[in-house]
Amino acid sequence: MKQDQIVRATFSIFDAAGAKVTGRAGTVTTNLQMDNAATGETVTVAESSAVPGDYEASFTPLATGTYRLDVYDATYNAQGWTGTWEVLGADNDSIAVDVAAVKAETALILTDTVLLLGLTGENTEWTGLTFDANHNLTGATITHYTDNTLVTPGTAWTVAATYDADSELLTYTMVKV
Repeated sequence: MKQDQIVRATFSIFDAAGAKVTGRAGTVTTNLQMDNAATGETVTVAESSAVPGDYEASFTPLATGTYRLDVYDATYNAQGWTGTWEVLGADNDSIAVDVAAVKAETALILTDTVLLLGLTGENTEWTGLTFDANHNLTGATITHYTDNTLVTPGTAWTVAATYDADSELLTYTMVKV
């Protein structure tokens, strides 16, 4: 259970003959404690519109700790019902962690995509350049290095291009080596 997340507890009220009793939401007494001390949270009790005689008590824990809710009706259910919940932390804590993880993964995907496509040109060396008679680049090897010393190669690609009679680019391929 998380802090700031609504806790819902369902219960029924029965008469001596075992029949469900309706219309008692306003007479139900609740006692909510956190770590054996009274809390400031409000407990709401409502009768189910779908199943008369079934009730729901709900509250929103505002702090971490062990919550205990006692519910009873003095006329029909003097022994009452008790529920206990361990509240571990705010719901928005996990959201922040999830958002940070998504951002980190997104940054890695973007970095990997940029490197894969050779979009940065950073720490990159072009070698083995070949040209046609019109001085159009027809082939090369592009190597991306792990840092600006250009010592440790990362990914490399071969590039091939063809041109028409007017030196207009017809095809261009870039294949990872």
